[in-house]
Amino acid sequence: MSAPLTPHELASLGLEGVELGEQVEVPWPAGAPGEAQSLATIGVTLAALYSSMGFSAVADAVTARAGLFLERGRDAAHVLRVTSDSERRLDLRVGNVDPTTAAAAVYRPADEPGVLLLDLRRLDIAAVFGPTGGLVVRVSDSGVQIAHVSAPLTIESLAPIEAPVEQWAQAAGDAWVSEQVAAQLSYRSTWSTGVAAGMVARLVEPASGAGARAALQKLLRGEVDPAVAAPRQWARQLTDAEVRTLNDLALAKVDVLHREIDALADDVHEDRPHWRERWRRLCHHRDDVENVRVLLHEAGRAEVLNEALLDLDRAGESLRLSVPWTDDLADERARRVASADPLAWWGTYQPDEMSS
Repeated sequence: MSAPLTPHELASLGLEGVELGEQVEVPWPAGAPGEAQSLATIGVTLAALYSSMGFSAVADAVTARAGLFLERGRDAAHVLRVTSDSERRLDLRVGNVDPTTAAAAVYRPADEPGVLLLDLRRLDIAAVFGPTGGLVVRVSDSGVQIAHVSAPLTIESLAPIEAPVEQWAQAAGDAWVSEQVAAQLSYRSTWSTGVAAGMVARLVEPASGAGARAALQKLLRGEVDPAVAAPRQWARQLTDAEVRTLNDLALAKVDVLHREIDALADDVHEDRPHWRERWRRLCHHRDDVENVRVLLHEAGRAEVLNEALLDLDRAGESLRLSVPWTDDLADERARRVASADPLAWWGTYQPDEMSS
């Protein structure tokens, strides 16, 4: 069985401190991952699958305790149908997923409020709540983990976080950062807002040599760039709920990154296709966490995240030693990371740096 669900993953669903009941893992049938991938690539919608696909029950003993009935598609094991034994609308949490992905991964039949369809190829983790409790569902390489959450269930909502990040980026005068911020904010999520704010605080660079010299002179005089300082000043004013939300989301992301590192290590060793793109994505995701860590540091609440990053970064540094570096692994973000912190394993580096 895969590793048990962690407190950080539960926190990403607003279930911080909730104790889990029985946990089981339903293995993938032979050939299921490839089969699921082919269905996703041809654009079959969940609505179409719901009307045409047969389903088979799974994990009856666990799901019944929550007043729920769980089935998976006979021809697409990545599709789960959740049915309540009452007519009330099912409550759903999908963690740190952007709205576009969530919309494609979830289907609610209009005339059946007690039914949900979930596409597990698009969701790492989700929680569904029925009349007498809930189920947490997590995808792993070996199958689908299902855990029962006993009632009574207390769910702490994630605090909404808003910030004028686009204004900060425009005031900073860095076209690349403005472009990255716009891309992050297009997700319209709490996490992306934090990532974008931290990006302005960390990765803005002067547009020219003259600008760099002027910035250095300001620094020597003890002055700060108002545009770059704005996210840090904003972070110091975050409420306890907002800080807790950013911290919980970052810790959940750390757990995901551990799994990404483990999976990528196998791909690099076997020289499998696409590992280079996965490496770049891993580095970007680690930098997302760093952006939020800076905000938590400014708020005086980064201790827990700093501790969690120790093991993650040891694993990342170890993985980097096995990565056969080529120039195509570098991009502008990695270059800026290395400029700000030459020791960051997720930034651009030269192979001889690792032997020094």
